[in-house]
Amino acid sequence: GDNVLSTPAAPDLQVSGISAPPSVFTGAKFAVSWTITNVTTVAASNAWIDRVYLCPASTPCQSYLLGSFSYLAGLSATGAVTRVQAVSIDRNLVTNRDYFITVVINADNGVYEGVPGSPAVTNDVGVSAQPIQVQLAPLPQLVITAIDAPTNPVYAGQDITVSWVECNQGTAATAVPSWNDHVRLYADTNLTQ
Repeated sequence: GDNVLSTPAAPDLQVSGISAPPSVFTGAKFAVSWTITNVTTVAASNAWIDRVYLCPASTPCQSYLLGSFSYLAGLSATGAVTRVQAVSIDRNLVTNRDYFITVVINADNGVYEGVPGSPAVTNDVGVSAQPIQVQLAPLPQLVITAIDAPTNPVYAGQDITVSWVECNQGTAATAVPSWNDHVRLYADTNLTQ
């Protein structure tokens, strides 16, 4: 007789409803949420990893990983779960502009959903419908505006008093209440010797 090859039924996890705040500052935590639905009658019993990316356009990308998040609870047949995770954006990797969020569920193939490239696998990737406006967080800028030091001759080993005025000319407060300044002695005003 003829041999019939059949593959066992498998879960089919789909991602939808990817959302984030409309505007965020770099360095600040914000929540990203997405919904995972198992659209088959086969439960997903294994753990898997979801990955969240920041993308410059509304097409999926995997260039800037914001976070990887394990899911250990499994998902019943026809069940759904909404995940909410906190991420932040490094100011050194972005500019002031709109970005989109890409979410790849079951990124590690912890749950077998079918052969690579099949619809059950390709629907594991989704992009937020709306962009998020990323803004570089303002920074402090500490500047020495005045220095007062002795103008008369001083000798090695002699204690002297040096004072200075330090101003924050940036657009944000300092993130710490105190810091250390260093005082160095130079032979000239070129600050090289």
